[in-house]
Amino acid sequence: MDILKQLEPTSVFNTFDLLSTGIAIFTVGIIGFIVFLNNRKSVTNQLFFWFSLMTILLSVFNYLSYQSNSREIVIWFLRGAMFFAVWHSFSFFSFCYAYPKEKIKYPVWYNFILAPLVFSVSILTLTTLVFAGIAEFYPTGQISKVINGPAIPLFGTLVAGLIVGGIYLLFKKAHRSERSDRAQLKFILAGVIITFALIIFFNFVLPAIFNISQFVSLLPVFLLPFIVFTFYAIAKHQLFDIKVIGAESLVFVLWIAMIVEFLIESSLKGKITVGIVLALLIVFGILLIRNVRKEVSQREKFELLSKELAMANAKLQELDQMKTDFISIASHQLRTPLTAIKGYSSMILEGTYGDTSLKIKGAVDKIFQSAQRLIYIVNDLLDISRIEQGRFQPVLEEVKIANVLRDVVEELKPNAQKKNLDLSFDVSVDDAEVKIKVDPSKIRQVLTNLVDNAIKYTEQGYVKAEIKKNGGSLLISVADSGAGISLETLSNLFQKFTRAKNVAKLHTDGSGLGLYIAKQIIDAHNGKIWAESAGEGQGSCFCVELPMG
Repeated sequence: MDILKQLEPTSVFNTFDLLSTGIAIFTVGIIGFIVFLNNRKSVTNQLFFWFSLMTILLSVFNYLSYQSNSREIVIWFLRGAMFFAVWHSFSFFSFCYAYPKEKIKYPVWYNFILAPLVFSVSILTLTTLVFAGIAEFYPTGQISKVINGPAIPLFGTLVAGLIVGGIYLLFKKAHRSERSDRAQLKFILAGVIITFALIIFFNFVLPAIFNISQFVSLLPVFLLPFIVFTFYAIAKHQLFDIKVIGAESLVFVLWIAMIVEFLIESSLKGKITVGIVLALLIVFGILLIRNVRKEVSQREKFELLSKELAMANAKLQELDQMKTDFISIASHQLRTPLTAIKGYSSMILEGTYGDTSLKIKGAVDKIFQSAQRLIYIVNDLLDISRIEQGRFQPVLEEVKIANVLRDVVEELKPNAQKKNLDLSFDVSVDDAEVKIKVDPSKIRQVLTNLVDNAIKYTEQGYVKAEIKKNGGSLLISVADSGAGISLETLSNLFQKFTRAKNVAKLHTDGSGLGLYIAKQIIDAHNGKIWAESAGEGQGSCFCVELPMG
């Protein structure tokens, strides 16, 4: 202890004081500024910025208290340092209490006991009750011994209590937090413990108890562990959600380099030049950080929207799958009773159960026709269910498509005759013999749909079915002189539940699924299907092209 008392600072030590103070102040300021700008509305970010300001003011007053040999000036700088030491420890405790919340409501004891106590003790530090005066100076002008006042124990207890309380809160939160947050808190805790252990020992215990004060000027150096560890937590674990650490680090390094250059520059002209460059770097650095932050913020919003869209899409796919499953189950359950209704109705109409009156037959015939329409709809729904579940696989056979279309035309001719329509089928002798590999039942379903639609939506005139070779493909067309199709409807005609407005008025019982299913079937055969029309009221032509190879 006697040896330590005899230590006196040298000019090299003074230079080190100035350099370390400048670097520490600038480092704390930049980190606090970056954190605050990241989220100005967050109470955690605000308190960290407040802690940074208190750290800067404490470091400045602590440094200035060793730069004069006037007892009056030094004692006030020393009291100023103690004043900001109280608020420094209080800001640290408040930061630890609030972290990592964005909003917080302070309890009664904080507002009406702790805050008034901190204010009162900070005022006491400006009086003789904490530091009564300066007892001795080193020959170089620095304080070697101070006269403590009666309130020094209260000051020490409050500062130490706030620091220990803050560290306890961090430990408590680290224990309860998730793994990612715990990693952040571990780095902060390490920096806090090292920093405040050094400060308490060198800046309080030695000066206040043993009157050894020559290490007090190294306060900014003692703060560096906390600064470095906090900065590492920001860079490594994105503390405070900072995403622009790269740009900020670059600007920060440039600023530090210029600060060091400014401090070591000896000539006035050199200091002015470096100062101007430093000012420009600060302005342009802030602008760079703001621009990068804005760009990253926009990118994050797009990423968030993309994630939300992906989640919504996944949910929609899940709902769509549930809908498909429901349709499949419901359709299978409907087929059995509908088949029974149709079967028994047919038997009644055929006289299996004896003669019935014409009135009863008329009613039963309506039941039969309604059951038939429902069966068509159920079959459409089942087809859609199979297609959407990927269970639709055509069973290919070599078939003369002309024979299939001829059968369809013959089957539907009675429907056309009821409306006095001219239903015809045209195919050359050579084209009639063309065989291609298709699923006969599915192609029949498509052709039946096209011819039946043409008959339904044509009130007078004709329906003409035709087959002819078209290069390496077989072209099937069904033309009519009916309702026609608008250009708006043509663009989405083959989508689910799509029906032209003009034809919906003619027949209200359509499902809007037939053409969608037809397209899926033709696509599965590597073919093409499309519609042509000059407009509403001008007829239409549906074409199917199937490869012959």
